[in-house]
Amino acid sequence: SERRAAPPTAMPPPPARTRDPRFRAAVAFAPLGIAFTPESLARIDVPVMVEVAVRDEVLNPKFHGDAACAAIPSVRCVRTGAAGHYAAFQAGTGPLPSPAGDPSVDPEGFDRAAWQMQALPRVVGFLKEALR
Repeated sequence: SERRAAPPTAMPPPPARTRDPRFRAAVAFAPLGIAFTPESLARIDVPVMVEVAVRDEVLNPKFHGDAACAAIPSVRCVRTGAAGHYAAFQAGTGPLPSPAGDPSVDPEGFDRAAWQMQALPRVVGFLKEALR
């Protein structure tokens, strides 16, 4: 006869807070947010910049970037209306089809190179301010 494991009765308690003093700020582009509870994101105690690609076709911003922005206390949320999921990626040298879309393809009307030229100083400025 086949034995099945009993389902867990309760979630384990969250791990004790641990903090690496070298980790003083973070930047996330089109982040995976749904994997974290709002309570766990609320415990982040360093400055965080989240770049939300509103036209993200891989990770719906409602459940990911926007959810992270709503839950992280020290967040600077930047929403880019024309950007897709791969906005921060280098465009590459050609097509690279995948089940999650082709990272070399942008939503219509989005200029990746121009956006990256604006995003870089924004990120550098955030990090300079956060790491003073």
